[in-house]
Amino acid sequence: MPQFFVRGRKPLKSMLVASVAAISIGAATPVIAQDSATDTEMSTTISSITHKVEVGAIDLTNANIDEVTLREILTGKLAENAEQLANLNADRVRIPELRFSYEITVEDQTSTNEMVFKEIVLENVKDGVAARASIGEMLGMFEGDGMDESPVEQIELTYGAGEILELNVHALLGAYGMIDVEKSDEFETIYSSYSLAGGGISSEVFSCTFGAAKSGTFRAKPSAMDMAKLSSMIEDLEAAEDSKPTQAQISNIINFYAQLLYGFESGATVMDGIACEGQDDEQSFTMSTGEISVGSFGNGVYPEFSVSNIDVVVEGDDAGSFSIENFTFKEIDFGPTFEKLGEASDYTEEWFEANMRGLIPSIKGFSFSGMAFDVPNEDDEEQRIKGSIDLFDVTLAQYQNGIPADIRIEAKAIQADLPANSDEEGVQMLIDEGYDQINMGFVADLEWDAEAQAINVNTLTAAIKDMGTAEIKGTITGATEALFANDPQMAMMSAMSLAVTDLNVMIDDEGLVKLALAQAAAEQGAPVEAFTNQITAMSQGMIVGMLGGADSAVQLGEDVAGFLGGNKKININLTAKAATGVGMPQMMMLQSDPTKLLNFVDLNSTLE
Repeated sequence: MPQFFVRGRKPLKSMLVASVAAISIGAATPVIAQDSATDTEMSTTISSITHKVEVGAIDLTNANIDEVTLREILTGKLAENAEQLANLNADRVRIPELRFSYEITVEDQTSTNEMVFKEIVLENVKDGVAARASIGEMLGMFEGDGMDESPVEQIELTYGAGEILELNVHALLGAYGMIDVEKSDEFETIYSSYSLAGGGISSEVFSCTFGAAKSGTFRAKPSAMDMAKLSSMIEDLEAAEDSKPTQAQISNIINFYAQLLYGFESGATVMDGIACEGQDDEQSFTMSTGEISVGSFGNGVYPEFSVSNIDVVVEGDDAGSFSIENFTFKEIDFGPTFEKLGEASDYTEEWFEANMRGLIPSIKGFSFSGMAFDVPNEDDEEQRIKGSIDLFDVTLAQYQNGIPADIRIEAKAIQADLPANSDEEGVQMLIDEGYDQINMGFVADLEWDAEAQAINVNTLTAAIKDMGTAEIKGTITGATEALFANDPQMAMMSAMSLAVTDLNVMIDDEGLVKLALAQAAAEQGAPVEAFTNQITAMSQGMIVGMLGGADSAVQLGEDVAGFLGGNKKININLTAKAATGVGMPQMMMLQSDPTKLLNFVDLNSTLE
């Protein structure tokens, strides 16, 4: 558990409002309604919300609770009867129908909304643990005409059967702080598995179907989300009105949020997919996905989220299509956030400003694959924008003060169709050379070696199909922890101490050099062959002259001339003579006298 939970630690005031809002939203939809009818004054936009719970007949078989008490629990008196529910014993509990309705009034317009749960059954319940809990069907009706500018008048929801195995009502109520339980850091199983049949949602302008869903074990610590404590904290803040919250209030809210984040564990959840369609006066659309999955949640880590086979098609005036085989948002680790919060005994606005970056969670990145698109070109109605991307992946790791020290960005097969004609000279030249599509990719892979105080540039690569590939590799030394400091001046001073110890440049030409020389010759109004010979000779002479005529400089000049003259591949390697590398002082010296480069590095080049 993070050090943040030590008594006396006081959290950041500026996070208070956001934390309360997030927790309140999560708590606003209770497992069982707490009031059979309430009228809540809201903002000037929403005048009031009134809700009601209605329960039909209740069938109890060999139960240690009577129908009157259970009805009270379901219609608003859960807190008063929580202990009895937590210790429920019954062979079977059946509720044929539970109806939850509420009205929202917005500036004299009222919308009526309703959820109906049918055939709620608990089986083989012993000491508050049901071997199986199930629901036969869920129905919903939501009105939109009570809301300003609502595009629909009514939305209907249907969902099929749901099932929970080994539902521990006692542990659930304990996690919500509704019964007295012994404080513990040990997790208790709330249920072993959960499944839900498919369903759908529909209105006058759109409809969607949802596939079946299932998830694994869900566990929680006792009092992981103490609702009474949350209510008390919110009441204290409301009572304070416009006065600033105290450090104790701030501490309570942030500690509560941290307790919640580290107080639950859940297994992976998988949903079969979604399919939607809709239509208006001018166009229609369809949208569908394949499997949707959410990884395991726990220990302050928000799990990876993945959607497969996303497909969107629009027909009509703005007809087009867009598809992705897989989109994945990688996990987010909030551990660093709470570790940073645990470093101070008192927080001020100044501390917040100085430590803002340290509060950033570790976001692992995202990726998508198999993207394809065909959409209108807003600048030219006669043309369309068509293309595809095989893979785009961002992987981030080893965060230092909110900055990832290990970065890998990779793109494969970024393809775009070329138009029949173009006003851009470079694009038109490609068209004239017979290209009808561009296909390119790149990789940027860097990692920080803290022990060696170095940044390893594993690769910076860019490639264009049928044109060529360029790659840079190397090592940058002097990369101390100060490079990631919160203090911008300290970080800048550290950056000025960086130095290159080795550098390798490789260019593998498959036609790009020829195209570039041809375009440059055309701009000069010169024949391509003559222009190429001129550039080849000039580059060779300049390299030898700038580097002082050393053997390695002569060799580099010959290799560059040969590369420009038609050879396919060139490698250039620079290795610092000093272990400290070539840094800012040497760079400044080379600006005025480039001939001194070979005083600092060993130069080697090869041509293939």
